[in-house]
Amino acid sequence: MTANNTLFELLCEWRRWRGQYFKLALILFGFAFSAALLAIALRLGGMLFYENPQWTNTDKPLYTVGRLHENNSLSPVSRQALEKLKTFPVVEDVSWLVIKKYSFSLNNQTFNAVNSAVFSANSAESIGLDMAQSSVLGIWLTHRFWQENLNSNPEVVGKVFSFKRLPQGLPVLGVLDQKYDQVGAELLDAWLPEDMLQYSTPFTGGMMLDRFLLAAPMYYGLVSASGEFEPHQATAQLAELDLSVKGMSFGKSTLPLAILSGVQFDPKGYQRLVFTWQLLLGLVVSLWLILIFTLFSLSSSRAILIADELRTLRLLGAQNRDFFRSAMRFAFVMACVVCILIYPCLAFLKAMVQSTAGYQQYFSQQDMVLNGAVLLSAILMMILSLLACAGIPLLNLLKKDLFTRQTNHSASLWQKLLSQGILVLQLSAALVAIYTLTFVVKEQWQQYQQTSIALSATQTQVDTGNFPISWRQLLAQDKGAEAKAILSSSFAQLNRYEFKAPQTGQEINIATMHASSEFFNVLDAKVTGLESKQWHSGVVINHTFAERLNQHDDLMSLLGTQIQYGLQEQTYTITGIVEDIPHWGRSQSVQPTLYLPLEQLNSDTMAVFTVLQSPQSKQHAQLAAWVKSQVPSAKVSDAQTLELVIQVFDQQSQDVLWFALLVAAVIVGGVFSGLWYQIQAQLRVEKQAISVLLAIGASEQFVLLTRLKYSLLALAVAIFTSLTVFVLFNSSSFNTLQLDILAALSAVLVTFVLSAVAVVLPLRKLLNQPIQQSLREL
Repeated sequence: MTANNTLFELLCEWRRWRGQYFKLALILFGFAFSAALLAIALRLGGMLFYENPQWTNTDKPLYTVGRLHENNSLSPVSRQALEKLKTFPVVEDVSWLVIKKYSFSLNNQTFNAVNSAVFSANSAESIGLDMAQSSVLGIWLTHRFWQENLNSNPEVVGKVFSFKRLPQGLPVLGVLDQKYDQVGAELLDAWLPEDMLQYSTPFTGGMMLDRFLLAAPMYYGLVSASGEFEPHQATAQLAELDLSVKGMSFGKSTLPLAILSGVQFDPKGYQRLVFTWQLLLGLVVSLWLILIFTLFSLSSSRAILIADELRTLRLLGAQNRDFFRSAMRFAFVMACVVCILIYPCLAFLKAMVQSTAGYQQYFSQQDMVLNGAVLLSAILMMILSLLACAGIPLLNLLKKDLFTRQTNHSASLWQKLLSQGILVLQLSAALVAIYTLTFVVKEQWQQYQQTSIALSATQTQVDTGNFPISWRQLLAQDKGAEAKAILSSSFAQLNRYEFKAPQTGQEINIATMHASSEFFNVLDAKVTGLESKQWHSGVVINHTFAERLNQHDDLMSLLGTQIQYGLQEQTYTITGIVEDIPHWGRSQSVQPTLYLPLEQLNSDTMAVFTVLQSPQSKQHAQLAAWVKSQVPSAKVSDAQTLELVIQVFDQQSQDVLWFALLVAAVIVGGVFSGLWYQIQAQLRVEKQAISVLLAIGASEQFVLLTRLKYSLLALAVAIFTSLTVFVLFNSSSFNTLQLDILAALSAVLVTFVLSAVAVVLPLRKLLNQPIQQSLREL
C-alpha cells in the first residue's frame, strides 16, 4: 500500500464489522454508560472520604472522637478525653458537639424534648455560626423546627424562649440554613453555645460544676490535625491514658474509644453508604470487564474471520503498520462516539444517585459536581480499553508466519481454558444482571398500588413572606364553590417524626401533616370512623400506620384509643383510619402517616402553606387574587395536579428500573454477542472435524450436544460461582440480603436460553449445508 486514504481505511474497517453493527452500537453505549458510572463512583468516593459535610463549613481534614458500639453506633466521650487529646503533638485543635434535649416555651406554648446541638466556642468558625453576639446567650433555630413548629413565622427572630433555669430566657438569634437540620442520624431543632451546658447540670457553679462538665460522657469530639495524624495510633495512645476526673466519676465505660476519619456521628449510616459505594464500584468493574472481554472476543473472532483477507493484502504488499493504522483510527472514532454518549448517561445517573434516600440523608441538599479530572480519568480508561481490544487480537494474528496463517488449526489447551474462564465470568455477570432486573421489577410490581383518591385535585403553594395571613379567612372565601383544604406543607413534603409505639415500644419513623377539615373530601379518600370525612379534633392515621400499631387485632379497635405525639407530648385520640394516600408515588413503599387537624397548630395565621382544591382555573385565579389583596408581595405558585406531583416520584422508580434494564441489556447483549461470535470462530477452526464426524455417520443431535455441553458446563460453574459469592457476601456484617427464588430461577432460565441460542443457531447454519459442500470448502 502506497496510498494513505484515511476515509477509505475507515470505510474498510466499517465494512469488516458488517453484520455486527447492532452489537457494536450496544458495546459502545455500554462503554459510555460504564465510563459515566465510573465518574459518578469516583466523585461519590471523593465526597465520602475527602470532603466534610456542608454544615462544617471547613475544608480541613477532620476526625470524630467517640466510643464505638458493636453495631457501629457511636456514643459520646468525656471532655477530659478531649482535653488529653489536645496535648498530642500532631493535633491542631479539638472542638466538640453535645446532642441534648431541652424543654422551652414561647408565648405560653411548651416545646418538650427540643433536640439541640450544643457546640464549643472554638467550633463556631468551622460550623459557620456568627459569634458576634457571643456576649448574649441565645438560640439558633433550624429551618425544619422553624417551619414545622413555628409556621415559618419570620417575626420569631428576636423573641425570647423561656427556660426554667434562665430568668432572662434565650433570645432567638436567627434561623439557620437547611444544611444544619441534621447531624449524622440526629434531626436537630436548635443550636446552642457551650454556655448552655452549665444550666443542664445538677450544680449551679463552682468546682463541682467544672468537674461534672469535664467528666460527663456527653461530648462528640471533632479533631483537626496535621497530615501525619494516625487515627488508630492516636486511639491506642488515648486509651492508655488516665481519663478519670478527681472527685467526679460516671463509671468506667466498657466501650472502646474510637477516632474515626472524617465527620462520622452516624458510623452505621456512613458504613452503609460506603457499602453502597463499594457495590457501585463493583458494578463498574464488573461491567467494564464484561465489555472488555466481549469486545476482545468480537475482535478476536473478527480477526479470524478476515484472516484470509489480511493474508491476501499482505501478499499484495501491505505492511503490518498499515493494518494497525486503520485499526487504531477506527478505534479512535469509536472512542469519539463514546465521549458523545457519556454526557446524557452522566445526566441520567447523577439525577438518579442524588434522588436516593441515602444520598439525601448524608449529603442533604449538596449537589454532586463532577470535576474535569474525574471525567478525564474515566474517558482515558475507556480510550485505552478500546485501543487494547482493537490492537491485541490483530497483533496476535500478524505475528504468525505468512504462509502458515490458517484458520482450521485447533487451539491449545490454555487458550481453551482461558476462553472458558472468560465465558464463566460473562455468564456470571449475566446471571447477576438478570437477577437484579427481575428483583427490581418484582419489588416495584408488589409495591405498586392503585389509588382511588382524586388525583385531578390541584395544589397551590403560597408564601406571604413576613406577613402571615389568616387561613380561616381563606377557607371562608367562596363557600358555595368546590371544597378546598389548606395543608401545612406541600402534598409530597411531609414532616418526619420518630414515634414510639405504646404497645411494643418500637420506634416507628412516621410522616405527619396538618390539614384543614375538608382535606379528605377534596381527595375523595375513604376514611373509616369519620361520617362526613371532616374532623376538627383527634387525629387520622393511614392504613399502614394502623397495621404497625396493631399487628394482631382488628384495626377498628384502634378507633378511640389515644397516642402521644410531638415535642409537647400531647395526647390525641384516633378518630379515623384513612386509605393509604400515595404522597410519594404509586411505586414507593407506603410510609406510616399521621394527619392532624390544622386547628392543632394554635395559630390562625400562616406564612407558608399549600391550598388543595378541585381543578378549576377560576378557583385558582380567585385564590391568587385574594392572597394578593391581603399581601401584594406574596408568592402564589401555579396550580399543579396531584397526578403531576406523584409522577415525579413514579419517574424516580422508573429511572431505577431503566437503570437496571440498561445494565442488564448491555451485559446480556455483550455476553450473547461475544458467545455468538466465539462459536462462529470455533466453527471456522473446527469445521473440518465436524464435517468428518457427519460424513462417518454422526447424528446432528450428537454434534449439537457435543458443542452445547461446554456452554452448559460454563453456565453450571457460573451458577455455583454466583451462589458462592452471594453466600460469602451475606456472611459479612451487612447480612441484610435474602435470595429471591423467583428472581434466581428467572435469571438461570433466561441465561440458559440465551447461551443455548448463541450456540445452536450458528451450528445449525453449518449443519444445514450439504456435507459434500462443507468438505470441499476445507
